[in-house]
Amino acid sequence: MWTRMAKAAKLALEAGASDTEFYETKIATGRYYMVRQLPATAMHLTRIESGADTVMSLDAASF
Repeated sequence: MWTRMAKAAKLALEAGASDTEFYETKIATGRYYMVRQLPATAMHLTRIESGADTVMSLDAASF
């Protein structure tokens, strides 16, 4: 989705959009998500695929 938004923002800037700050911010925000947030998805997938057995093996009183 961020790629689509960045592409649309780039096209708008190339077409001479008057609100350049808005579109430049969209591109910068997309770049942030691709560099800083996207890599974390691999870790989240690993956690999901590992299952809940280790957490569920703890007794509720242990918390």
